[in-house]
Amino acid sequence: MARSFVLIPVLTLILVLTTIGSAAAREPIALGLTIDPVDHRDQNMVRLDRLIENRGFKPAIWTTWSNWGSRGNNKECLPDIGRCAFPTETVAALFDRGITPFIWWQPAAPPGKARGEFARYVHTIEGRHDEYIREWAAAAAKMDGDVLVRYAHEMNGRWYPWGITRFDNSPGRYVRAWRHIWRIFQEEGATNVKWVWAPSREGCKGCEPNYPYESFYPGNRFVDYIALSSYNQAKRRWRTMDSMLEQPMARMREMTQSAAFPGGKPVILDEVGTVYEGGSKAAWLTNGYNEVFRRWPHVKAIVYFDVNMTVRNKKHPDWRLKYPSDGSAMDAYSELMALPRFSGQIP
Repeated sequence: MARSFVLIPVLTLILVLTTIGSAAAREPIALGLTIDPVDHRDQNMVRLDRLIENRGFKPAIWTTWSNWGSRGNNKECLPDIGRCAFPTETVAALFDRGITPFIWWQPAAPPGKARGEFARYVHTIEGRHDEYIREWAAAAAKMDGDVLVRYAHEMNGRWYPWGITRFDNSPGRYVRAWRHIWRIFQEEGATNVKWVWAPSREGCKGCEPNYPYESFYPGNRFVDYIALSSYNQAKRRWRTMDSMLEQPMARMREMTQSAAFPGGKPVILDEVGTVYEGGSKAAWLTNGYNEVFRRWPHVKAIVYFDVNMTVRNKKHPDWRLKYPSDGSAMDAYSELMALPRFSGQIP
């Protein structure tokens, strides 16, 4: 009896110390924002500074765009014309503010153009765009910090021209194009670019044939972060952030775990959003962010998609944190930003 009496407190102490140790080992998550892009780059910084001043917080990550074919009707990609060139000024301005740039690099042409020019992976593999890629990489290499680059996101859906089932694209050609681009960046010394692989959810509607993730994953050597999205559209039922992430998080861990990454490659939740209708948007944010922190230590960042998509299509939701009639979600987000557990930096 004496031994049992002594053993219980010892076991309890071990459990307590283990819990404390694992909590202490958990790095804080970096929080970021994606806002609707505007034509004038300096206006993005104005909006960012206004946000910092009005809300009292500074996001760790800020999204900007670069489209391969946005060239202002020029054949070549020229700086300050369109959005094809590496966004040097924006990246430098973000670095000045202590914020990590997150560039969504889209191999697309403007509407009405020959959309397959940049979206067909065979053109990239054959070196047709090497000069452009090298110029972009060389500009990135000159920056004084790390840059997140998300190339050809949601490639396993059919809604973008660079989808792996569009034109003559295929999973194999996508992988070869990714690795071709990656090698050019290494040759140009752009090792400060951190590559973000961002598929759509597996088994999504309209993605036939339904390729598994493994068939178009470039490989751990060529990818720095896995990106997953979590959108609560509440069309049939209100869904929590962590419930939507359960299956894809398990799949990514299974696919990318190795001796170097026993929990799988680090994850960025690159597109997160919820509607107001059907539940509490503020509670969805508070509960979801905290559950992600608690359950998945390999999640390094969460980027909220603060965009009103109804402007483009009435069928799409308005994901904004703040409505003119309701600021509760923005208040909840501000409170999350103030917590030490969400004070992380990336990369």
